[in-house]
Amino acid sequence: MSDALGKARSIYHECAQKQTYDEGIHALGALIAEGVEAGEVFQLRASLHAIVGDVSQAKRDLDTAIEIRPKSGGLYYDRGVVHHRMK
Repeated sequence: MSDALGKARSIYHECAQKQTYDEGIHALGALIAEGVEAGEVFQLRASLHAIVGDVSQAKRDLDTAIEIRPKSGGLYYDRGVVHHRMK
């Protein structure tokens, strides 16, 4: 696991535990802005977006994650859940 991916997971878990979702979204966005292109970072950020109710952004992040990791079945499942929430 890369250092950036470990950092992303740490950010996600800490923010989920403390319920500081917006802070997590911004921190994961900063990692992405630094050039981290791991699909999991987008997936983690999508999860936080979904928690706060921003399903449109969650879908965009999952679309990007799928472009990076097209063989990850879990990403398609997550996007299906988001589609369901969007009705």
